[in-house]
Amino acid sequence: MGSVESEVVRNQKTENYRKVYVQWWVPMKKGVKNDEQLYHNCWLSKWKCNHADLKQWVEISFVVFSFQL
Repeated sequence: MGSVESEVVRNQKTENYRKVYVQWWVPMKKGVKNDEQLYHNCWLSKWKCNHADLKQWVEISFVVFSFQL
């Protein structure tokens, strides 16, 4: 899961035009040995900032279309 840490860049002259800065998060579970166990019922878990995956600029269209109601 990601948390957006900036507004959409609207300046067309920058390399990050139409992007947002995202910090990634991962669920916390004790005794988990693989990703399948880690993400099973993950919405019931506590989440922590994932320092292994650095923050990154992400195209806003990816963010919008990845979260459909």
